[in-house]
Amino acid sequence: MNSIRQPAGKAREMRHWSLLLLLLGLTAPAMAAPELSLQPFEAVYEVSVKGIPLGHLTQRLERPAPEAYHFTSILESTGLARLLRKLHAEESSTGTLTPDGLRPESYTYFRRSGKKEKRFALAFDWAAGRVSLTHSSAQHSGLEAGTLDKLSLLLGVMHDLASGAQALSHRVADADGIKTYTLTREEAEPIDFEGQRLPVIKVSYARGNSGRRTTLWCAPALQYLPLRIEYRERDGELTRGRLVSFSSGTRSSAPSLR
Repeated sequence: MNSIRQPAGKAREMRHWSLLLLLLGLTAPAMAAPELSLQPFEAVYEVSVKGIPLGHLTQRLERPAPEAYHFTSILESTGLARLLRKLHAEESSTGTLTPDGLRPESYTYFRRSGKKEKRFALAFDWAAGRVSLTHSSAQHSGLEAGTLDKLSLLLGVMHDLASGAQALSHRVADADGIKTYTLTREEAEPIDFEGQRLPVIKVSYARGNSGRRTTLWCAPALQYLPLRIEYRERDGELTRGRLVSFSSGTRSSAPSLR
């Protein structure tokens, strides 16, 4: 697979082209949303908390069938952080791809920090229009087309950006109900990755008035995968992730800008 190439001195020219394409998009007739296409990938991030190295986050998208997806995210403490406290957090989302977008079928969450554990799972019953917590009698009604889980939300954002959507909003099912996430986007300075300066789009969202905010710096050259991830807690504590490895399909190399 070809390496990313961006000749020196072209960054300003690319920004001019991006602005021109944006203006054309704003003045062009409305078009139907393109068919959702997700290519398998694996991404590894270095994670730090308060500037202190914590561990690695590995996200992997698999396509076991043409209309199916399986997305996993695993955070593991490493090095000195692991000696101080063993942390393992894992999320998994399984579903199908439809003309209307992603359609989750199940979501699982597990986190172990020291001796503390938290786990839950969601089952999406689209026919009945509800989400159920497995191993519990709790149910959330109001399941509508386009509703995602917390993990597949990232795939939904990547698709939104790839399709040129300007209004970014998603309903997200969690253990305590179905909430609407409204996202804001803005241009940002290019970010270095594997020796190249890659243009990015900055996207951020918060859940209600919780005070928590997630910010993503998504790179069009990498299927709009985030080069950086930032999660700010209500008390101001900052967790950051920086992409250090990316592989698409079966070979570990960055795709071309072409």
